Amino acid sequence: EEDDDDDDEVGASAATVAATPNAKPKARAAAKAEPPDSARTVVAASKKKRPSTAVIPSKKPRRSSSTTPGVGGTSSEATAPTTTTPAAQEAASTSSSKASTTPSKTTTKKPPKKKAAKPFEIFPSAGPPAARLTAASMPTALAHLAAVDARLAALIAQIGPPTSMLDSIPAMTLGGATDGSSSSSPPVSWRSLTKSIVYQQLSTTVAQRIHARLVAACGGEEAFSPRSVLAVDEGVLLSPKMASNGVVGLSRTKASYVRGLAELFADGTLSDRALDGLDDEAATKTLRQVRGLGEWSAHMFLMFGLGRPDVLPVGDLAVQKAFKKLYGTNAETTGATDVNELPTRREMEAIAEPWRPWRTVGSFYMWHVVETQAANWV
Repeated sequence: EEDDDDDDEVGASAATVAATPNAKPKARAAAKAEPPDSARTVVAASKKKRPSTAVIPSKKPRRSSSTTPGVGGTSSEATAPTTTTPAAQEAASTSSSKASTTPSKTTTKKPPKKKAAKPFEIFPSAGPPAARLTAASMPTALAHLAAVDARLAALIAQIGPPTSMLDSIPAMTLGGATDGSSSSSPPVSWRSLTKSIVYQQLSTTVAQRIHARLVAACGGEEAFSPRSVLAVDEGVLLSPKMASNGVVGLSRTKASYVRGLAELFADGTLSDRALDGLDDEAATKTLRQVRGLGEWSAHMFLMFGLGRPDVLPVGDLAVQKAFKKLYGTNAETTGATDVNELPTRREMEAIAEPWRPWRTVGSFYMWHVVETQAANWV
């Protein structure tokens, strides 16, 4: 490197002297005396030393191996202009948009289709219905229950016969007017089911007042019938807070249930004869089609409306508590105490299986386990 620098300095001095017009003759002669190879060397050296100002066309840049501009190539490759066809641009744009984001599909939820209401059906019976409870059949029922359940036997001896239960059961087979019209014998089953709807989720005192106002709004006990209920303005069935003409005090939901039940009896879909001729299972399935009537309401109707002797109201809260208190259900399997877990349906059915065919009477005593303080020792 040092030798190259010395040659550059010597060559530059000779070239400067040769290019000066006022140089002395001795200098000119010395310049002319230089051999041609040295002159070429001086010119080349001067070109190497001075930076050229000429524009040199750039070489064609090498194609980068990267498909992303500015990545994987040199700076000249990143800034070199490219020429693409419109079709290529569209393809590149589509590919880029697919790679970056996937467009979300906007789906409009369709409102759920309302199922067509099934026609009301009277379910067929598997056999003839059981004979209703009467004062004559009660001694047989009590003797059977006392013989199969020692705890129930103690309860029966303490409380005595269920006379109040017999008072609520119709003494004769139902057979009122089938069209729901006002008559000397209006549909007994309709009255019982209407009362069941009114009493739901209410205290006995409040339910009694509302039911009495319903009967009065329909013209009194003699006129109380499905058609008289339908003749009353719907607003009258509501409370004064819900309607300006409200009198009875029902909620809108209960008012619609009461009117719906009245319609089924008024048009002859349901009747005393039809329900009285069904066995317990068929009657329960038939009644559960009515809006506002569930399993508990059907059981209450079977027990107190039709006087069926073998009904176990597993959904009744008071009966559940009585099973818990009297038989200590769930205690062995879950360690439950008296204040928590109530018995399951299966447990209640297993305990009451020996009561058949008098489970209605046994259930009556379960209500007394909770309601009667004197029965607490059992």
